[in-house]
Amino acid sequence: MHSWLQGSSICIISEGRRAVSAYRCYCLNQNGRIADVEIIECSDDREVPGLVDEMLIRRGQFAAIEAWRLDRMVVRRPRKELGAFSVV
Repeated sequence: MHSWLQGSSICIISEGRRAVSAYRCYCLNQNGRIADVEIIECSDDREVPGLVDEMLIRRGQFAAIEAWRLDRMVVRRPRKELGAFSVV
């Protein structure tokens, strides 16, 4: 696995795999304030919403999660948008 700084982000390449980018996920409390941060790695923006949904299910104390790539918000998912999902 190789990693290097690209701008202000980290790109990681594993042998035989595509490069992945780091996304900052801000876990928001009921007041819309950042209560925690988690970093996820995805090959592109299309993977991010599914991982954010999984994170919201796993981390039930948060009202919403925003995922950011550098200075661009990729997705903002309020808990109420999860609908029928539940913590098992």
